[in-house]
Amino acid sequence: MKKLLKIIPALVFAACCFMFAAECLKAGGFTGAIADFPTAIHRAVKGQMQTTTDYLNGEQTEYDESVFTGEYHYYYEKLSDDDKLIYRQIYAMMQKRMDGISLNTTDTDNVSRIQQFVLLDNPQFFYIEKSQYTVRNSIIFSPVYNMSESDIDNAISAISGYVSACMAGIDEGASDYDKAVHFYEYVIEHAEYEENSPHNQDMYSAVLGRTVCQGYAMMFKYLCDRAGIRSLIVTGTTSDANHAWNMVYLDGAWCAVDCTYGDGDYLGKGISYSWFGVPLDVVKLTRTLDNEDMLPQEASVEDDYYYRNGLYFTSYDLKVLQGMTTSSNYITFKFSDRETYDTACHSLFEKGDYKYLIPTARGGTITYMQEPNSLAVFIHIELGS
Repeated sequence: MKKLLKIIPALVFAACCFMFAAECLKAGGFTGAIADFPTAIHRAVKGQMQTTTDYLNGEQTEYDESVFTGEYHYYYEKLSDDDKLIYRQIYAMMQKRMDGISLNTTDTDNVSRIQQFVLLDNPQFFYIEKSQYTVRNSIIFSPVYNMSESDIDNAISAISGYVSACMAGIDEGASDYDKAVHFYEYVIEHAEYEENSPHNQDMYSAVLGRTVCQGYAMMFKYLCDRAGIRSLIVTGTTSDANHAWNMVYLDGAWCAVDCTYGDGDYLGKGISYSWFGVPLDVVKLTRTLDNEDMLPQEASVEDDYYYRNGLYFTSYDLKVLQGMTTSSNYITFKFSDRETYDTACHSLFEKGDYKYLIPTARGGTITYMQEPNSLAVFIHIELGS
């Protein structure tokens, strides 16, 4: 009897091994079967999501562009027809919160690149953290979700409330330019920059009130999408740090918008507009752009906030600047190019011309700040008691 009891577990184990081997043969080998283990675990956690196996055994579809739900897909339009197909398949999978999809390619680098474009074009996929691949004769592409189904639905509800509150602040008949300025202000006013904040690489962090550059840029694009304004997210580097910002299409031309750089206490002002409507040639002075060959190349200054508000100068003239500071203890202005900016800063801050800009300067303390990244200058006087 004791021998029999020892034999039974061994027989059960052998049967399990046989079944596992059979599955391996179906999957294309032991490596393929083992590679599916994380996906299987993920399916168990995400019980409501369609599984990779269920999808692959079902009807395959290439998806046409009707899968899109109203976003502006800038990067999609720049892809080849074959890459557009992969983009649409990944989009549909993320939209339906599926567990995975089979892509007719084995080029993981290209799939990773296209997935990045999907996420840049579609901030509403905030619940995708990263992806994993299983490579056989094709790629089994599986997203990694960073939230449970119920948490995703709760976040969508919170985002909807955020968007509704933002849209309620737009005046009837507002132009696209006015709407974009409002979105810029709203995103900045309702979030603070904080590294390591939850969800800081997606737009949900902006709703939570703590974010970084990626979260600012994602939310700004999402608001533009809702208003039917074309915009995109740009990534690159500034100094030695990775950075993300937006470009937006206004009045027939593209310009840069950077909510991150607009969020800060700029000498007593909670919002800086020095990075709203910036032409691309100014952006390139201090930033390196990813995918630069795919980006709009316009360099119009007409949508620069400073230009639109009479704060933009092509030469330095102290008398002209004095004429705009008669009743304020705060002034900010911008120059058209680096040479003019350097000349102005030399006269203002090395020669001391700034003391003559604000009439009340002799009765208080003057603070100034130079922003060479945008060619802007900020001067503030704190009146004495």
